[in-house]
Amino acid sequence: MKRAVNNKLGLTAANDKLPKALLEPLPIGGTEGYVPDIQGMLSAYYAARGWDEKTGCPTEEKLLALGLEDVATDLWG
Repeated sequence: MKRAVNNKLGLTAANDKLPKALLEPLPIGGTEGYVPDIQGMLSAYYAARGWDEKTGCPTEEKLLALGLEDVATDLWG
């Protein structure tokens, strides 16, 4: 429900990003040179939550499964 409200207020998938410092490889230490696959992790997270990968909105199917018919209609028409 919170995500649907945020989507209604203008939040999109483009807003789901990490700070630049977390996307750069560390020069030393146990994770030296490692950069996480943020896009892959985000895709998996969206799939697990039942969200549309392109829009970042909960899918109509997910909202209906949760009994949120009014919200589904409002977001998806």
